[in-house]
Amino acid sequence: MSGTFIPLAVSRSVPLRPISPDLERVWRTIGGVAERGGMDHPGDAAPSGVPERTTSPDEIRVLLVDDNLSTLARVSTALAPGCAIVGAMRDGPSALAAARDLSPDVIVLDISMPGMNGFELARRLRQLGSTAALVFLTVHDEEEFIMAARDVGALGYVEKPRLAIDLLHAVREARAGRSFFAA
Repeated sequence: MSGTFIPLAVSRSVPLRPISPDLERVWRTIGGVAERGGMDHPGDAAPSGVPERTTSPDEIRVLLVDDNLSTLARVSTALAPGCAIVGAMRDGPSALAAARDLSPDVIVLDISMPGMNGFELARRLRQLGSTAALVFLTVHDEEEFIMAARDVGALGYVEKPRLAIDLLHAVREARAGRSFFAA
């Protein structure tokens, strides 16, 4: 993530617009500014190019990784009470850079993403020294996926249909070093 901070990694071929009027507020939160190539207020950037983020000591700093924009918006809304979304990335390589630059407490990641899947991303994060707790948010409910998540060091696993019910609890548990597998 050299240069300007872009909180939402994007493909230039995908139009960046909120998919519904209800998502407008969340869209601004997770980084619709990526379409313009950077931040709303460049003066907010630290010398590194990453904006200054002020979070209370009680807030959990969360990095989101999912290739689906509507999922990123839903997750951002679900985690709003008590969490600070420090970045929302749409692919593995961008997530690696964001984890290094943003030092999140917890990374919420999807399994099925193009290019680098969530398991490979988790392995690479650990190889690069990330200590962030990992929580998978996925459509997969098969036992082999749950075991693979445990094998890569995840502390949480939530199926997407249970996002609104279980994700915030899973993130809080992961931050505290405890497991939460809702599958």
